[in-house]
Amino acid sequence: MTKSKNNPGRSNTIRESNTMKVMEEIREKIRKAIKEGVSLREIEEIILQEAMMEEREAYLEVEDDHKNGTYFRYLGTGDGVLRLRVPRTRKGGFRPKILPEKGLAQITRTSSSSLSGMTPSQVKAVLAAKGIPYSEIVMDRVAERISNKLKEYKNRELPHDLLALYIHVKIVKVRINESIMERAIYIAIGVDLEGNKFVLDYEVRDREDLDGWKSFLSGLVSRGVSRVDVIVSNDFSGLDRVVSTLFPSSQHQLCITHMVRNLMRVLPDKEELMIRVRDLKSSRKVEEGRKAILSLSQLVQPFSPARAKRLLDAADKYCSFLNFPREIRHYLYTNNTSESFNSTLARFEEELGGYFPSLRSLEVYLYVSIHESNSRWKFRPMSVIRHYSYHLKQLHASRFQVSLDEDF
Repeated sequence: MTKSKNNPGRSNTIRESNTMKVMEEIREKIRKAIKEGVSLREIEEIILQEAMMEEREAYLEVEDDHKNGTYFRYLGTGDGVLRLRVPRTRKGGFRPKILPEKGLAQITRTSSSSLSGMTPSQVKAVLAAKGIPYSEIVMDRVAERISNKLKEYKNRELPHDLLALYIHVKIVKVRINESIMERAIYIAIGVDLEGNKFVLDYEVRDREDLDGWKSFLSGLVSRGVSRVDVIVSNDFSGLDRVVSTLFPSSQHQLCITHMVRNLMRVLPDKEELMIRVRDLKSSRKVEEGRKAILSLSQLVQPFSPARAKRLLDAADKYCSFLNFPREIRHYLYTNNTSESFNSTLARFEEELGGYFPSLRSLEVYLYVSIHESNSRWKFRPMSVIRHYSYHLKQLHASRFQVSLDEDF
């Protein structure tokens, strides 16, 4: 039995009028990725997944049927294996038309053609020729679905216990009201006591400031993050007070890599700088690390008294990693984990011409970056941390006065 719908043509026209920019952004992203040889596996997987879900919604609007979960299907490509959750219905009459009947070549051509055409009308013609009912309307709905998924992502409960919390701000450029403006993306990446790494949360704000950090970190706490052994960050003025207020029992480690980059700008003797930094990294205890910081401060003093004083004032925070087992220290004295995620987002920004075309497009690419990073990390836990997991859990239980029997 077919359901009656009120004026579907008008609804389609409204959707089409809102979709041009989104289609152009996605097509341009894929076109450049193809040209530059960047793997499309993750992006294809996301877009195909969301498009199939959207096709089922369109099917159910006109058919007397109901959702009936999904099943997995694997499709091999030259860029890797796509793992898709194929939606189905109770009566079994629905099958996503984007899935090829035979062979993989059809799906590869379909996804590339549908996203890299020159104009929406050309895209529509290509899809119609292939018998696939996708137009710019569906792509707009896919983008909307991704936006909704981001909202769900930002409202989920977060883990209570973490070994490390890496926090960082990534500055990007976005077109807003015909002007190119900077926006600050606050990013939090967690590592649990089994060595599993994942993007916890993000927040887009106008700039990096203390109000932003208070809001962002308070949000993590309100959603569950409470017992963190060490928080790793760059040295932003006043951030240490925010961290100590919200996480009073946590260690706060300032990124040594970021500190070295700053000192490189003012010190003429780079070799001597690296010798003293190596002394800091190889210190056996916190007391030895403080001596290394003092030596480094003396080296900096003639060239930048303010930086030399800051090194002394923050000495303990540059040495926090020395409170942890030697085997995992090199994971804790740098914020490179955050920069790994940043590089994925920066790649998208560069491919788009140096800025994101809109705040909505930034949302889409944040979703892709989070999905890509979490997928990459999911099956590659940090092996050294996993190896020392039991010992780390003992230290964690002692620090926060909780039972080792708790599920960390």
